[in-house]
Amino acid sequence: MAVWEGYVAAGVAVVLFGTMFVPVKKFDTGDGLFFQWILCVAVWCVGLVVNLIQESPKFQPIAMIGGVLWCTGNLTAVPVIRMIGLGMGMLIWGTVNLVTGWATGAFGLFGLDKDSVVTPPLNYAGVSLAVLSAVCYAFIKPSSDLNSAAGGASDEGGVGGSGVGSGGGGGGNGGVRGDVKGIDGVVASSSPDIHHHPPDWVHAATVTHVHPISDSEYSSEGSVNNFHDVLERGGGGVRRPRTTSSSGDYGSLIHRRSNVTQAVRLSLLQRLDRYPNLKRLIGLCGAVIAGLLYGVNFVPPKYIMDNTKGASQDGLDYVFSHFCGILLASTTYFLLYCIIQKNNPMVYPKAIFPGFISGIMWGISQTCWFIANQQLSFIVSFPIIATGPGAVGALWGIILFGEIRGLRNFFFLLVAVVLNAVAIALITLS
Repeated sequence: MAVWEGYVAAGVAVVLFGTMFVPVKKFDTGDGLFFQWILCVAVWCVGLVVNLIQESPKFQPIAMIGGVLWCTGNLTAVPVIRMIGLGMGMLIWGTVNLVTGWATGAFGLFGLDKDSVVTPPLNYAGVSLAVLSAVCYAFIKPSSDLNSAAGGASDEGGVGGSGVGSGGGGGGNGGVRGDVKGIDGVVASSSPDIHHHPPDWVHAATVTHVHPISDSEYSSEGSVNNFHDVLERGGGGVRRPRTTSSSGDYGSLIHRRSNVTQAVRLSLLQRLDRYPNLKRLIGLCGAVIAGLLYGVNFVPPKYIMDNTKGASQDGLDYVFSHFCGILLASTTYFLLYCIIQKNNPMVYPKAIFPGFISGIMWGISQTCWFIANQQLSFIVSFPIIATGPGAVGALWGIILFGEIRGLRNFFFLLVAVVLNAVAIALITLS
């Protein structure tokens, strides 16, 4: 392959990472564990196709570790968002991901060969501008966030990224539904209107009447006074429906036990509100850990390439092994979740197909990142692919969802895009 193919692969990765959550944007994903599992199944399918195209190269168990690292980091997306907020979480894990991946190649960390460029100062300047662009993305507030700040309701449901997130990052994200896609994932969005429709995981035939929670049942601090009346409640003061039968008693619900369990689980999370400093500290640590795991997810396959005699130097030969690690970890975490939920996991059928499409897009993007790493090296590919999806996601937010409004938001978006473009130019010239 030629160097230009590496840049093409990086461009494809940026576009798809920034677009991958568009299909699932309007669907509720709950706590995200089920969504992440569906997404990872799709990712594995992409890996299987790549494996067949590569004529089934030798399976590398060590390369699976990278997939496990990514999936583990991706689990932190929702807790981090709920503890320190979307913008701060995205900024921290995205920046740590970028710097970790770049430094791994620049200094030869973890036993890897050092990457080199013709003009190091240009590369350093480009990386610095890429970090600044990440800071600017964090200051963009989607319309739902603005409404919430003014007293409206917002919801931060979903899992995210790389990022659920993008690529080696989580974007954040592995499935955070969101308004603005930033580094490694997406930023949260409002949920479907459930004041008039029962949640996806409630069998509609069992619900006779649906009523919003009254003010007497819902305190101003956001706590639920009687969780038995609640089917589901997200953050930000969103009132969720309770169900009653025509006789005034509670309706018969197929997932009654999981409903109550969810209410209890949320109330336990809310206890952290009593300790804001501890809550913030845990969220900050979680974001840093996520960024570190995203940033090193390519290390295991690269270590094999650099340190194993006779190992294949084609990055695509490690994609399937890497993706097997992702599916193994995601399945393990989902089964543990089912055990914790006493075999009553929150499953959202409507999110299955769009989640699968998102997973296909993520798998293709990550595969392109493997190509970019091989042709361009970590110190070039990471700054480009870790920040580029932010601009693409923001563009979708403007065109399709009308989520970015106001001069302030457009100012930060413009600055972020310009800094990102200059950073990519400097890195390319280096």
